[in-house]
Amino acid sequence: MKIALGVGYYYPDSIGGTEKYIHDLAIYLISQNIEVCIIAPTSKKNYSYQNKDVKGKEYQVYRFEVPKEFTKEEITDKVICRGWQNFEKLLIKLKPNIFHLHTLSTTLNYHHLKIAKEKEIKTIFTAHIPGVICPKGDFIQYSSKVCNGKLQNSVCGYCYAQQRHQNKFVAQITGTLAKSTFISNLVQNKIPQFSIVSQKKKILHELEENTNYIIAVCQWLYDAFLINNVPKSHLKICRQGVSTTYLENINQKTIQNIKTNKKIKIGFIGRLEPIKGLHVLLDAYEEAKLENPNLKIELDIVGVKQDYYLDYYNELQRKIQALPNITYQENLPAEKVSSFMTKLDYLCIPSTWLETGPIVAYEAFVNKIPIIGANIGGLAELVEDNKTGFLYQFDDIDSLKKTLIKIENQPQLIADLKENIKPPRTTKEVGKEMLYLYQKIIKNDDKK
Repeated sequence: MKIALGVGYYYPDSIGGTEKYIHDLAIYLISQNIEVCIIAPTSKKNYSYQNKDVKGKEYQVYRFEVPKEFTKEEITDKVICRGWQNFEKLLIKLKPNIFHLHTLSTTLNYHHLKIAKEKEIKTIFTAHIPGVICPKGDFIQYSSKVCNGKLQNSVCGYCYAQQRHQNKFVAQITGTLAKSTFISNLVQNKIPQFSIVSQKKKILHELEENTNYIIAVCQWLYDAFLINNVPKSHLKICRQGVSTTYLENINQKTIQNIKTNKKIKIGFIGRLEPIKGLHVLLDAYEEAKLENPNLKIELDIVGVKQDYYLDYYNELQRKIQALPNITYQENLPAEKVSSFMTKLDYLCIPSTWLETGPIVAYEAFVNKIPIIGANIGGLAELVEDNKTGFLYQFDDIDSLKKTLIKIENQPQLIADLKENIKPPRTTKEVGKEMLYLYQKIIKNDDKK
């Protein structure tokens, strides 16, 4: 059996949760004597194909060339992105039994699943992020309400307009017009917010038509596929897990240590962009300090700077420098994350979108670190409120502030929460489930 894992971005060009997931899946499959390769696009000529420039020397990463810049038709999915012939040649050369795609990007998407299917290669798609379904990319309706993911012009067009137009008046007018099914159908080929729903529906249809299975990594994303009429028989859930490589870096004795710090240490680790919500934590912390100047809490922040969000980054830096008892660092090496975790009393994940994991939550639980997060998405599925952490009301800084004050007033809660945390799921379990599905598909026990 030969498995080709497809991804629109990969090490060393891109570092994130999806890349880590694919790497760990590949490592497990190789441990089971399965032949694995990664297929990813590149706009770089003479790109190095050697294992030394990727994370993991146990498998080969194959690149197919795509353009540096895209046409409007390619970006809006009117046509397949140039470079698809290079992808096709790569499939012919590699001859995988299964092509398993993990992203939908301009350069690698359902068009490529169709190419694989036409060559009688079995196909699977795993959805890792909200944007697979949600036009706005976060499942947050009108900036404050959690959405069920049902694609409809009357909701999605208006919501998308609010994000797209900085001018609030223009957003209000176009958003209101988008609520009209008649107007949406009339101008959907000319104005983006009027066509976005039909585009997303088309993508879901193509995914269903050109895959053996669609996999969701959490329950809420699975439910969103169902509500958009993807058959239950075509869907599977395969949750994320903590990396076995990460487990190897953990010092179990350190985990068992009882902290004697006078201040409660709350950590944050993640990309510095609005959806990851560091601003929410800083605002709540600032309000808690105003209410209690002697608040015995300190923040330990590890950030990953995002060039696309420089204004946001600069605003965060101003807040961090203005507030007391905050330690800040950037780009912590992966092998040092477990050491960072063991110094914490809590990990805060203040995301402003629906997380499908996140993987850092699994890593916290491995270290028996309770989690503070909003009561939405993947966090609400992973964290048991008042048992393995605390869930505050989404989009409510006051609710998070009250949580911070509560944990400062009751330091004894830390030990009780730690006791309730059970060993989380690992990527070995993820790999086992995926291998079972691969074998099932190869044996033709599935419907396609």
